[in-house]
Amino acid sequence: MEILVYIIIGIAIFILSLLVGINIGNRRMISTLATKKEELEVEIKNKQKEIEKMLKNAEEEAKALKQKELLEAKEEIHRLRQEFDSEAKQQREELKANEERLIRKEESLAKKEENLEKLKEKIGSPA
Repeated sequence: MEILVYIIIGIAIFILSLLVGINIGNRRMISTLATKKEELEVEIKNKQKEIEKMLKNAEEEAKALKQKELLEAKEEIHRLRQEFDSEAKQQREELKANEERLIRKEESLAKKEENLEKLKEKIGSPA
């Protein structure tokens, strides 16, 4: 019967050792999982900061691009306005030159008409 007691004690010690081993393994696994969880949380925070930084950079680039495009549009409007003003000035000068030429022609025709009238009077009146 002593042997039976020793066997039961041996089995009990074995089961107890097995349970302690399982418990230690579970604690290590839990510790490892907790550490891994913390590492992943830190990585997530870092990725979030990186994404926020990327978004900020993208917004700044978009703002700079918008300002550049706006400046280019203003420059194009200014160039077109100058071109229009130049063409309008040229057309006004041409119109003024044409008007002056027409005035000179009218004056010339008026003098010719006056001379013609005087000539008609000399021919028509007995001398």
